[in-house]
Amino acid sequence: MLKRRRRRVPQRLEVHPMKFVMKKTSNNQYRFNLVASNGQVVATSETYTRKASALDTIESMRKNVASATIDDQTTAA
Repeated sequence: MLKRRRRRVPQRLEVHPMKFVMKKTSNNQYRFNLVASNGQVVATSETYTRKASALDTIESMRKNVASATIDDQTTAA
């Protein structure tokens, strides 16, 4: 009689391809970077005087970026 070996199923790791990194500036204002999974900064925000305003912008981006369109202005008319 042959014994069947149980296969080990690797656990799925949750992958976060990008993250927002909030920082406080030297003059006590706030800005954030959008950072790719490889650590490269993809975008940098403007500076905000209130942390809540920066967080509101992040939340708006999280909700709306999936529906953003591409306006390619590199092609000749």
